[in-house]
Amino acid sequence: MKFAEIVRSSPLVRDSFRELPLIDIWWRLILALHGKPVGIDSGSDETKVVLAKGFRFYGLLYASLAIVHAIAIPVILAAGIPDAGYWGALMLGSACYLGMTSTLALSGAANLSLRLHSARAHLIVFFVAVIAYLACFCGVVMAITHGAFPGYDFLILLAVLLFMLLGIASYLIEILYLVLETGTAIDPGRRF
Repeated sequence: MKFAEIVRSSPLVRDSFRELPLIDIWWRLILALHGKPVGIDSGSDETKVVLAKGFRFYGLLYASLAIVHAIAIPVILAAGIPDAGYWGALMLGSACYLGMTSTLALSGAANLSLRLHSARAHLIVFFVAVIAYLACFCGVVMAITHGAFPGYDFLILLAVLLFMLLGIASYLIEILYLVLETGTAIDPGRRF
């Protein structure tokens, strides 16, 4: 059993937009890009372990990206790039943001293993923060490429929009899984 199989196979996630035909078509496309659903026991201990490992991977991935941003700061400053102070400050802000964001994923994954209620909150906020980061990143890429390649505006816009509509939106699968699947199993003891 794999992480992606678990989150994409939930009937609650798959049917989230049935009553909105256009959005449901878009949603089915996103789900199709992630593979076919499989039979999963969402309440099993094995499922929880696989989920915790998957969310931990996301945390480590974005922690690594934070480190890359931090390493880029002295490189930008030493390379004499125009407006190096601005780009260095942007990298510093991004590194701090991604570092804090990855902490949410790592904490959420650890708390998921313990079945603590806070796991949901940490992981949902993590994915929302990542979506916000990636949307801002797309804006920066569009601004830079518009200035560098003015004749390719349409292609750049198309590529960024596809990334946003299909790539960034893929994180909605995880958010919906956390809201719909883990939300149905919460008990008064603040564990799920």
